[in-house]
Amino acid sequence: MDSWFVTNSVQKWLKAVVSIGNTLIEMSGTQADIHLSSTYEHFFVIAVGKSLEWGEELNGMDGQKYREFCHYRDRLPEARLVRNMREHDVAYLKGDGRRQSEFVKELDVNGGSMSASVDGTSTIVCDEGYLIGGRLNVKEAVRSASEALQKI
Repeated sequence: MDSWFVTNSVQKWLKAVVSIGNTLIEMSGTQADIHLSSTYEHFFVIAVGKSLEWGEELNGMDGQKYREFCHYRDRLPEARLVRNMREHDVAYLKGDGRRQSEFVKELDVNGGSMSASVDGTSTIVCDEGYLIGGRLNVKEAVRSASEALQKI
């Protein structure tokens, strides 16, 4: 693959993260259809996953762009895990997920005033943000993807 194609692919998926993420954030402030929100969440985690997959291809092609990608990637440490749990939800819900022991995330939310248990297929909207799988912060992903787009 050539550098142009890889860069274009990274940019395409980062733009998808921003677009779909902003739609999710908008929807969270309304009485949106839960099924529609869930569908958008699925497309969002796929877009994040594809941006991470294509970003890794910059390694060895363009050192500066790869470093910028790494700043984005490092801000989303559990994004791939959430993507995999969402993509393989049936297996995880049956107890057969590859990383089943990590399926449920225990969280302190709303500044520590509450505790929550969130599985990888669920979402919680709290003071800390719109957290898909209790781990992937939509607003943080959108912000990080927007920053990366300016530099890649």
